[in-house]
Amino acid sequence: MSRSRILRSALALVLIALLAATAVLYLQHSRHGRDATGTALAVDAAAAQSVALLSYNPEEVEVQLRSAADGLAPSPFRDAYGQTSSEKVVPAAREQGISTEATVVGRSLVSGDTNTATVLLFINQSTTTAANPEPSHSGSRVLVTMSRVDGTWRIADFQPI
Repeated sequence: MSRSRILRSALALVLIALLAATAVLYLQHSRHGRDATGTALAVDAAAAQSVALLSYNPEEVEVQLRSAADGLAPSPFRDAYGQTSSEKVVPAAREQGISTEATVVGRSLVSGDTNTATVLLFINQSTTTAANPEPSHSGSRVLVTMSRVDGTWRIADFQPI
């Protein structure tokens, strides 16, 4: 084999290796971009769905909480939320005229990938009752586990911390 032929073969192998490395880096970068976009959507969904879970008024409490539960991922949390809502929250809200309004005042992604995310939310909640129409205010921190279900981010777990 001539020296120029060996040199051309070596250059061809280097070129193929560079192309392969470029393809791998492109695919990794492309996947990372999709994950970042997806997890940003998860953070937004966690905030919106948490507000829905925690906000209601006595006139529409049953409809509001049922609608919020419909947006949850199938999970033990969804089952517990539905049971607590129907057995405790709805009757108390109606009997005592309880209204609550939640506001997310801070949010951050803790971890996430294409199908799951954990989000930290800082939530302020204002509550009034028929007996006490002056709002009482409380704040809480919540870890929200999000799952992608049929392409939509939904709450799978909700843990006050």
